[in-house]
Amino acid sequence: MRGLGIDLCDVRRIERALENPRFLERYYTQEERAYLRQRGQAAACSAAAMFAAKEAFLKALGLGIGSVALCDIGVSHEPGGAPAYRLTG
Repeated sequence: MRGLGIDLCDVRRIERALENPRFLERYYTQEERAYLRQRGQAAACSAAAMFAAKEAFLKALGLGIGSVALCDIGVSHEPGGAPAYRLTG
């Protein structure tokens, strides 16, 4: 890692974006989409947290949005709940 990254994401904005299936395909891995389907009413909150985590990851690396496809950055959870990243692509 090069530095620290932090980001926030408006849950209402993600709720609206989730109405378009292409949004999920464009920004989330297959595993993340499966996880979000299981979240029910909490899906928008979880999707917003994942989106923010992806942007924070890029900031920590000193990169901007578009330098790596967000669907190539997977966010998962360790058994204790801590976030973990998995890069693909």
